[in-house]
Amino acid sequence: MRALIILSVFASASVYSAHADRLIYADEIPGWIFAAPTELAVSANGTLAAFGRAPWFQLIDLSTGEVSEQAPTETRSAYFAGADSRPVFDTGQKWIGGEQANVDLNKIPSGSVLRWSKNGKQVAAFGASAYYVPEDDWDVLSIGEPEDLRRIKLDGRITAVEWLSDQTLAVLVHDETTGLGALNEVHVPSGRIATLAEHLDAAAHTASLGVDPNGPRVLLSLAGLGVPKIQARQAPLAPKRDLDIYAYDLSSRSLERVVDSPFDDFAPVVVGETLYWTRSEVANDVVVIPFEGGRARLLAGGGALPYWAPDASRLAYTVGDNRIVDSAMYYDAVVVDIDAQAQVLSPPRSLIDGNHEDFTPAWSPDGRWLVYHTHRCDSVVPFYLGAGCRDGIGVLRDGAPLNSERVISPHSFWEVGPADWAPDSRRIAMSSWRRGGPTYVAELVVVTIDPDTGEQTQIDWIGLPGDLDNARMQYWSPVTDEIAIEDFGLGDLRRIFVLDLKTNKTRELTRFTSSTITGLDWSPDGGSIIYSDRVNERHQLFKIPAMGGAPVQLSHELSGNLVQPQVSPDGRFIAATRVVVNRALWSRPLH
Repeated sequence: MRALIILSVFASASVYSAHADRLIYADEIPGWIFAAPTELAVSANGTLAAFGRAPWFQLIDLSTGEVSEQAPTETRSAYFAGADSRPVFDTGQKWIGGEQANVDLNKIPSGSVLRWSKNGKQVAAFGASAYYVPEDDWDVLSIGEPEDLRRIKLDGRITAVEWLSDQTLAVLVHDETTGLGALNEVHVPSGRIATLAEHLDAAAHTASLGVDPNGPRVLLSLAGLGVPKIQARQAPLAPKRDLDIYAYDLSSRSLERVVDSPFDDFAPVVVGETLYWTRSEVANDVVVIPFEGGRARLLAGGGALPYWAPDASRLAYTVGDNRIVDSAMYYDAVVVDIDAQAQVLSPPRSLIDGNHEDFTPAWSPDGRWLVYHTHRCDSVVPFYLGAGCRDGIGVLRDGAPLNSERVISPHSFWEVGPADWAPDSRRIAMSSWRRGGPTYVAELVVVTIDPDTGEQTQIDWIGLPGDLDNARMQYWSPVTDEIAIEDFGLGDLRRIFVLDLKTNKTRELTRFTSSTITGLDWSPDGGSIIYSDRVNERHQLFKIPAMGGAPVQLSHELSGNLVQPQVSPDGRFIAATRVVVNRALWSRPLH
């Protein structure tokens, strides 16, 4: 973690509000799109904030704005409990700190979001699953003393909860059929549920609510007062769909925007007379550096996941503004013309532009086919897990219309990653979670297609041979039947293996720590592998011999993180994604 040079950027946003906003803390983290919706909890005495998102949680001293304590590295969520408001950390496997706070959390499943009642005796808990992971009980609220909870079922996925009094709760739920939120009031003794507000343009991420102690108001994060058009949700660039903080008046049943900035304002919390919230921004560009190393040069603003055409005359990349509210439904792929000096010669033009999510395609070595991750749906949907959507790998002849796309990945695939070609332009390596298998564990598969029709002709399930734990990203050697794999181990551990498909044996090249999808690529001669490692909390590019050896650092950027490298076919340049994730903690007086 490091404090930001760009604090003035966040501070300038305060002109959008009518009150004196205070920037308490800001930092830049080495993440990507998943790091933007920062969670927040504030101690009842208003001295500490638990600020972050797994695995970037820390405790902030609210009076000084300094990091008071680093949360355990495995922390998924953090809360405050007990009479003295002690921090409690959830590791996803167990609770840490409950005994110091004099609370018994043994009967509350780890991985739950906790909200303590005003008198500190009762807790409301719900599952903290990701928006892209369907859960059977994501609509269940558990309420009561920690050792004796009872369950209340709501109509929708629970995303935020806060106590209105010692007997009532405000609960925000998300409807996956409409993509909209609803604010409910739950009467704890009876379990009665009353709807307060419907058709709210809220995000599907786990968040928080604030309750004004001096007025009947609930603070929540919304993208606007109206119901958005479904097409707007899937537009790659939608500058007016950032999240702001709104106050819902329980008496007049009306909404008023109280925090307005051009960034995503998220996770409101009220303690005493103060409103706290988080603010975040993710910015990414496609850059290029010389293969032997040097400074990064901008190729395409607002792009990510670059990929070269086989003759290096074109470069494709993904576009989308990384906003929180529409949950990754708006990514499309574009392409630009490139000259021999890696200079852009044309404006970007559409390459893969369907409904929902499409990532950058990889060209087959013979230049005939494109292969890419697609989350295509039968119709335009308002939510990532909408009905009639399939998650898989698509193939499309270069230059053909999108309606000729074929999905070639196995039907059991779920959250499939990008795919890559064998040198023969017929076999495609891909990895994915498997329905019915363990969540967050990707297995490797090789699919063979007919080179004339693109039709799938064979599936070879490779699984996790050798020492592989989670084969999340894979890249085929341009000259041999070997696949380089970025293996996601426990926590932040990343390992790079090379899998020999003839022997099914793996060799480990290197290991490092990362909290995002870093990616890698081969040199054209198959002799080296380019990857992204974290140095002084910033991702830089490295080169390592494919047979093993000492890595060499290629980039020394002072701003942003370089990830997802792709080597040009002539071996002269490396295109990469440069990403900056800014997050901040703000406050203001409520009245």
